Amino acid sequence: MRLLLMQYWAYEDTFDRKRRSACFSPGNRRDNIDPKLRLLAELGLFRPGARLLDVGCGTGAFLQAARNAGYDVEGIEPGWCSSVFARSRLRLPVVTRSVDRFQPNELFDIVAALHVLEHMPDPLAALRHFARICRPGGTIVIATPNLGSDRARQLEAAWEAVGPADHLFLFDAVTIRALADKAGLALIDVRENGSNREELVVMIRR
Repeated sequence: MRLLLMQYWAYEDTFDRKRRSACFSPGNRRDNIDPKLRLLAELGLFRPGARLLDVGCGTGAFLQAARNAGYDVEGIEPGWCSSVFARSRLRLPVVTRSVDRFQPNELFDIVAALHVLEHMPDPLAALRHFARICRPGGTIVIATPNLGSDRARQLEAAWEAVGPADHLFLFDAVTIRALADKAGLALIDVRENGSNREELVVMIRR
């Protein structure tokens, strides 16, 4: 069932013009993509040609922006429709594969998993795998819904991030720190992002 859901959303993101337009819209670039690229630069992680992997890259909006910014990019995406779109329409190097089956020939400087961890059946195993494909001293960047946000506390079960059946785990700042600690990784920072602080952006050192 989980695979079917992933394929369904991949299909929608690819062929629903309104949804696809939203992913590549100036508003999404301003509110979601550019802040993460600025954060990487702020942390001193940007250098031309730095190897960046986008895990669960979807149709490639973030990956395209990172490539335009000067990163040497690669993506993995289990949804066949989305990965084909990213390869054929955007000419992005995207592999159709689940993250646990991805073994790169060369380690990455940055592994970005943006709204991926909440979909994983074993977040600890996923985080450890992100670390294995990240070079020593490299950085893992995670974005995930913020269960500790005011909106999440106010709406409780009616909060949008609770609804999707493929959201298997939700985190707040405390639990995401505990996950990094259990994985044996060094946490750099946890930030609340967005107008309602409904997104956690987490930087973890390999």
